Amino acid sequence: VSGDNTVQAAAADSAAVIGVAGFDAVVGDSVTVFPGGVQRPVASGAIDAGARVAAAADGKISATGTNFIGTALAAAEDGVPAEIKFDH
Repeated sequence: VSGDNTVQAAAADSAAVIGVAGFDAVVGDSVTVFPGGVQRPVASGAIDAGARVAAAADGKISATGTNFIGTALAAAEDGVPAEIKFDH
């Protein structure tokens, strides 16, 4: 969340993550956000199955950080979608 009814790609370790964008969009366009459940954001670095994950730069997901937002259901390599069960 970046403002009133506005979202942007999450910054590293952001606590303001509400879900995963359904597609890329340019500033000012509407975008669908899929909250909670199991989503597949791109991994930033390797992630082990069962690892707690946090937001990484550019809207990716990482096994490092302090603002954990979910748990990896399967291992993922850097740059590929990671199967994440979001906490909310």
